Amino acid sequence: MTMITKVIFRRWKSGSKNIIALFPEIPTKAINYFPCSSFEHIGQHGAASPDLVIAHTTPAKGWERDVQDLKRELENPPYSYKLKICQRLTKKMMDMRKQTLLNELNTLKKEIQ
Repeated sequence: MTMITKVIFRRWKSGSKNIIALFPEIPTKAINYFPCSSFEHIGQHGAASPDLVIAHTTPAKGWERDVQDLKRELENPPYSYKLKICQRLTKKMMDMRKQTLLNELNTLKKEIQ
């Protein structure tokens, strides 16, 4: 069964005006749960502060060519995500990211003991 990955596409307001994909439920390997995973054509995967990205971007429309290009890149190998495009960052998404990180930390604690 393929897991569905929620994604929010945003366009930078200045500079390159490229598209960034935020994965609001996927934590990065950080000390806290705040950063989420993100992806851009240039730079690829990385950590992102959702609030800062949203403050410096505008919503990207799913039908825009560069959104479709990035979506296609993410849905094909080597990434092969099954994406669900979302428009808003919700508390539920942040809670899911936090819970995922806590589960990973608990697994590490058990492995160490």
